[in-house]
Amino acid sequence: MRIVTRPANTTYTVTVTPVNGFSGTVSFSVSGLPSRTTASFNPASVTGGGTSTLTVDTRSRTPRGTYVLTIRGTSGNLVHSTTVTLVVQ
Repeated sequence: MRIVTRPANTTYTVTVTPVNGFSGTVSFSVSGLPSRTTASFNPASVTGGGTSTLTVDTRSRTPRGTYVLTIRGTSGNLVHSTTVTLVVQ
């Protein structure tokens, strides 16, 4: 869980661990963001395995509340997801 007092940002680290010789490119996306919020991944994708940092930026008018964000990693037909919690104060 990350608590952010608007306007500010917070980060989450996303880790891809390849299994069974996986060497594909994994692209990231996030859903469940509150309105007046932006998000970006750096890097936007990784090949094989690695980490990416998700930065969530809130604005002064981002609605306060607790949000469950779904982070997805996609490579072709393969999709894996996880959830994280964002609290905006």
